[in-house]
Amino acid sequence: MRVEAHTGLVVDAARAVGADFIVKGLRTAGDFEFELQMALTNESVSGVRTVFLPTAARYGFVSSRFIREIAQYRGNVHHLVPEPVARRLASLAPPERS
Repeated sequence: MRVEAHTGLVVDAARAVGADFIVKGLRTAGDFEFELQMALTNESVSGVRTVFLPTAARYGFVSSRFIREIAQYRGNVHHLVPEPVARRLASLAPPERS
């Protein structure tokens, strides 16, 4: 497994690395509705298919919007995101007032 950064369309990134499919995690039925539309569009323009995996129940409530808001107010998000993400979010938080 490897991680790569790309700009542009995810299907272009998938093709660039020779991927046969894209894996996406889903939290809720609402996520599925949106992601299914995107998956069908991606397949129609590139032939790259999408596989959906449901989240573990303990992470079903996690939302990037909530994570950003918690981090903005210097709340602890270490148990919700990988360590590099937690560090980056902490570096973006405004300085504490004295």
